[in-house]
Amino acid sequence: MIKFFRHIRQGLIKENRFSKYLLYAVGEIILVVIGILLALQFNDWKDHRKNLVAEQKILQGLLTEFENAEFELKGDDSMRVVIRNSVSKVLKIKNGELSPSNDFDSIATLLEYIKMYRFYTPSHPQLNDLQSSGKFDMVSSKATKNALLKYLEWWDRISNIEKNAQNSIINNIHPYLSQNCDLSLLSAKNLENQEQLISQFKTMLKDPTFGSIMRLRLEDLYTIIYYSEFLMEDIKTCQETILRDLNQPE
Repeated sequence: MIKFFRHIRQGLIKENRFSKYLLYAVGEIILVVIGILLALQFNDWKDHRKNLVAEQKILQGLLTEFENAEFELKGDDSMRVVIRNSVSKVLKIKNGELSPSNDFDSIATLLEYIKMYRFYTPSHPQLNDLQSSGKFDMVSSKATKNALLKYLEWWDRISNIEKNAQNSIINNIHPYLSQNCDLSLLSAKNLENQEQLISQFKTMLKDPTFGSIMRLRLEDLYTIIYYSEFLMEDIKTCQETILRDLNQPE
């Protein structure tokens, strides 16, 4: 093609047809510019397609992560409710709202639950990569980016609350139970040992310190469950915006 245009230029020069040569030169420049623009547009289209494919892969990864996060948070909340009900039952027994049980299994179960804690620890490799590498701009939807940032904010909040609750259990509940109750008897099969544990539990019920510890434990659980509801809403929002982005026409 270049050789063809060269022959035309040489022919016009030999014929000394300057005006036509000038018009041809302008036309050739225009063709070159159009070619460059088309090449740039094609490169932009290729880059757009490449970024779109990369974004779709990120969104698919995020959607899977949030589906797993929802499943985990539901499991955490179910366990927290069981723990909360156990702590609440201990307080009701202490306050005379419920009669103290002489059933070993029931008491052993209560003692197991009141010293238990649960952490929300979802696996978020894709989200963590976006956050640590500064690749949030690869998510083109502003609504999705805002939803992800809000989720990270609430996740951080509930993590701090859970850590404080864990510290309270380790520093208060565990030492108290170790000092006032033989925890090795929780799995006792011998009737005498079972009766010893029941007696220790009833003694703790009379201790104001035990009541205060249980009350603070209950308040922590209510706070975590309350914050968890907001976190679940954010998970749902992230799922909705990601699905909307995935279903948008290219």
